[in-house]
Amino acid sequence: MKISVIIPSYNRAPLVTATLESVLSQTRPPEEIIVVDDGSTDDTRAVIAAYAAANGGRVRYHLQKNAGPSAARNTGLALTDGDAVCMLDSDDRLHPAALERLEAALEAGPTVAVAYSSAGMMDADGVSLGPWKPGKGYHAGDVWEDLLRGNFIRSPGAALVRRALLEQAGRWDEALRLNEDWYLWVRLAELGPFAHVDEPLFFYRVHAAAASSGIWAMHRATLRMYDLLRRRYQGERARALEAVRREVRAAQPLYLLALARHDLRRGRPGAALAKAVQALWMRPQYLLDRRLARRVSQEARRILAGRAGRGAESL
Repeated sequence: MKISVIIPSYNRAPLVTATLESVLSQTRPPEEIIVVDDGSTDDTRAVIAAYAAANGGRVRYHLQKNAGPSAARNTGLALTDGDAVCMLDSDDRLHPAALERLEAALEAGPTVAVAYSSAGMMDADGVSLGPWKPGKGYHAGDVWEDLLRGNFIRSPGAALVRRALLEQAGRWDEALRLNEDWYLWVRLAELGPFAHVDEPLFFYRVHAAAASSGIWAMHRATLRMYDLLRRRYQGERARALEAVRREVRAAQPLYLLALARHDLRRGRPGAALAKAVQALWMRPQYLLDRRLARRVSQEARRILAGRAGRGAESL
């Protein structure tokens, strides 16, 4: 099996070196490594040129006009021909045995579409933050419906994908800027089982705590992904998708209240109140559910009380 590693990068010259070193130190080296520079304005080109010169052409560099990470990954796919592909972001790292163990998992069954590993987290300086734990756990086998309910693959770099099925699934949707990997995993899960290697072979770099606005954007992107998937399915899969989509939409008022608490803890009572009010009118029919209405009103009163308390403190 020929393995290609594709590294999309945008202004990550200080970090891409550690990413490349993690790939070059693999116990099972990939046959080709390409860094697709998505229009960087820093020293990325010079950094990669040095690696290319030192590694006998195994590391290649390609510059394109800035078009986003999905477009950069698709460019990398067009420029490589491996039987399996790892698409590693330019600030993340692989365990030295990652490709060896992922390849073994991918080859364990001829129909396996994706082999992926558990993930570890690290801070902006590369210091370990411990394991990443998906909310609904990791899954293997026929994971299509599990993926509808949540993305349990931390980042594309945690996975080794069978190229033939990746081409059949349709590559990356370049119109998406959020959840583009999740959307691809769902489409790949239509075509074959996933294998999970239960050890952290991939390390995801956390640059900053997510803002509440970013969390809400991800939630909206999830609904957008479901809308795209609705166009693909009929029959039983369409019904399963619609059931999950209804659950997610029904949770929006409580989701907004969770974000309101996030704002309140960070000293933004105005933003918190706005989200609480939006939760109350967003789905008026939920007020017919006495238990839910009571919970919503309790949360709104708690936020209002918190705002009043902060106002008194400032007097």
